[in-house]
Amino acid sequence: QAQLSAGHHPRPGIKLPRLKPASAWKPTSKLHPTASKIRIWRNRSDSLIDVQISHGVGQYDPEVIIKQYNVHPAYLYHHDQADELIDLLAQDLHQVSQQVAPNPVIYKLSDLTSDQYLQLRYGYEYETQEANPYLGLRGTRRFLEHPHLLEIELQAVRKARNHYKAHNIWLSLPFVRTPSEVVEIKKLMASQNLYRSASLKLFVNLDTPTLALQIQALHETGIDGVNFNLANMATLLYGSQQISWQDQQHAYWSFSGGLLPLIQQSLTQIKQLELEHQITLPAPAPSAVNQLFHTWGVSVYCLPARYVSQLHQQLVQQESGSFSHA
Repeated sequence: QAQLSAGHHPRPGIKLPRLKPASAWKPTSKLHPTASKIRIWRNRSDSLIDVQISHGVGQYDPEVIIKQYNVHPAYLYHHDQADELIDLLAQDLHQVSQQVAPNPVIYKLSDLTSDQYLQLRYGYEYETQEANPYLGLRGTRRFLEHPHLLEIELQAVRKARNHYKAHNIWLSLPFVRTPSEVVEIKKLMASQNLYRSASLKLFVNLDTPTLALQIQALHETGIDGVNFNLANMATLLYGSQQISWQDQQHAYWSFSGGLLPLIQQSLTQIKQLELEHQITLPAPAPSAVNQLFHTWGVSVYCLPARYVSQLHQQLVQQESGSFSHA
């Protein structure tokens, strides 16, 4: 590991949360198994602690550690100081993968926007202020324009898999705008000796409604599955981030609206092409919406750890036939 030069350490040391090893982790109560899988959206550094049931991590957000580290990754790269961030990411991935093995940890490449990068130290040296960062340089497009940022994260994934033997880590590409971006990212992955395989599956996040309409083209790029990021999809469909996910009367859950028909249409193609899928939500959807998802064949859900028990209860009810539309 490269050492930062004396007197020029860019940030104070950070400590990663200490997770229980898998051998010490046991449910505190007996839970009814469900046919549908629940994966954790790990968007907080402590979000695996005290979780009783899950089928892995459906979305691992590296932004948590990048923000804690608080230095723009481009600065680290150009000053030969990226090793420590790489190690921190790799160590955390190793801990998380141990926690949920043999289930997968799907590492979503970072998706910070320009205003978020500007909040990091030295961010002003590498970022410009965008009129609308949400629709600006982010996701796979940022990595294609600045491949050294992708290199840092891929090195962390490779170290976790090769050095720490965390072979249950998969990859997911964020905020993809066109299928051609997937092809280009796969070339950059190959340059880091990371290739799609049975133990390194490649997912694409469906963040934009237009991409959800291009399932066939995505399949042709050579991927294993897709992740419906309903928060981003709903924001772009309805032009609002004020979403009440658990309000059944909300316009987002109206079948005459755009979100549910779009999901149903995409799922039909996904199943025809035998792609894997998961639906990622910031909070559980209303019971009636989950029943629709069940009817359409949704088999994997991903949401923050604090909602796992609530969703599990809903799934037990609907799979046992005692489902309530209330």
